[in-house]
Amino acid sequence: MSYISKTYNYNIPTDYTYDSNKIEFINGKAQLKNQQDTTATSGATYTTDINLNNWSNGTLIGTAVGGASITNNRLDLAQSDIRYVDYTATNNADSQQVGAIKFKLTPNYTGAPNLELMFFYIGKENGDLKNSIHIKSQTNGDLYLFMFDEDGLGITGVYNVWLANWSPTAGTTYEFELNWDLINGETRLFIDGTQFGTTKMGTGTRDSNIGLLRIGSNYSGVYKSNFYIEDLIYYPTVQHTTDYTAGYTLPETIYVTDNPTIVINDTINIDGLSNFTETVEITEGDSAVKYILSKDGQAYYHNGSLWVTSDGTYNQTNTASEILSNASTFTNSDIELTITVFLNSDGTEQCAIDNLVVTYDFASGGIESINKCIVYGYLVDFKGNLVTDTINIRLYNAANTYKNNIIVKDINVDILALEGYFEVELIETENMPSGSYYTFTVNGLTYNKAVPNENFKSFNELVDA
Repeated sequence: MSYISKTYNYNIPTDYTYDSNKIEFINGKAQLKNQQDTTATSGATYTTDINLNNWSNGTLIGTAVGGASITNNRLDLAQSDIRYVDYTATNNADSQQVGAIKFKLTPNYTGAPNLELMFFYIGKENGDLKNSIHIKSQTNGDLYLFMFDEDGLGITGVYNVWLANWSPTAGTTYEFELNWDLINGETRLFIDGTQFGTTKMGTGTRDSNIGLLRIGSNYSGVYKSNFYIEDLIYYPTVQHTTDYTAGYTLPETIYVTDNPTIVINDTINIDGLSNFTETVEITEGDSAVKYILSKDGQAYYHNGSLWVTSDGTYNQTNTASEILSNASTFTNSDIELTITVFLNSDGTEQCAIDNLVVTYDFASGGIESINKCIVYGYLVDFKGNLVTDTINIRLYNAANTYKNNIIVKDINVDILALEGYFEVELIETENMPSGSYYTFTVNGLTYNKAVPNENFKSFNELVDA
């Protein structure tokens, strides 16, 4: 056997099939794509628990008060009582003069609420108005904005200011986004991408003593709530100053955890496998690169005892070392090998592949079958008498190829029409490049009924099956 080594480098994305929403090619490697909004500092999807998601910059743990919990993949504060969740704002929601907070709110009431509600509070600490920001809904449906400075004093222009009257429908989800800029005096609330009320022009100073983010009540924790919250996200910068198209999805983790694949588009003809080595970037134990090898389109993996068919999922894959250990038994017959790469992560750890080296014994597959047909006819003079003469037959095949691996030598032969009758065995042209045809020449006159779009362009109907 003579073995050939092929190295797959991940610097040409078009050589591979993959989901560009989950995987990216960068700096010569394929890696999991960061799913988080890198301009945000924290967020919570509320799909499984009350904690901030693990791409947040600060402490993730939330503290539930009054029975706040997750119901149907959202934070359930819809009980007309005091219930909320507290988070440390440090490194999560502690920007000072500028910032934005965004969330999806589903009210448990229609029109105006029957009690005053507080959507959120950001400030120094429980019971302290210093550096605080919050939005309150009055019992008539009016929404009011409150912002306080470093001394706990209301900031003129953004303290106790009316935004507009809001009359929602119970069970309908609304997208809220509050953007503040206390330097330039531009604070705006958007609901479903449309500015709600006028721009508030107060300026002031909030210092770094911002330690509490509370969802569902005010600074003292005495305001009730009656709504659900989803996809909370905090930005240290202003996100919008004009109306925008609403709609966003908050990722659960930094990287996807559904084991996305990279299919190597190259197919290798082999009859033996001897080496399978990788260069990868993973955190051992937390993430992994694994593979499925396919024989003639059928997926296989080694189950610890032998090679068996795989269902194509991550559970039936192998590491490179497992494949290498069992390479000699993968195949001893001619097959077409294709390779699928899986990138696995727990959501926090990057998983990347730099290159893959495959060493194999090349399988030529032998010569493909050649289909031939008998072309026959009669040669007569203008009176209809059978005549003996020479017919020149020539093949026009620009690429001189047939099927996949056969090169056809120029065909330019003379045959004798003895007493008018002739017959000849020819390779059919159905499996030649488009536009291939034969010509038949007698006494300088050429007949080419095999020209494309004519009846006998491929002669395939004459092949003896």
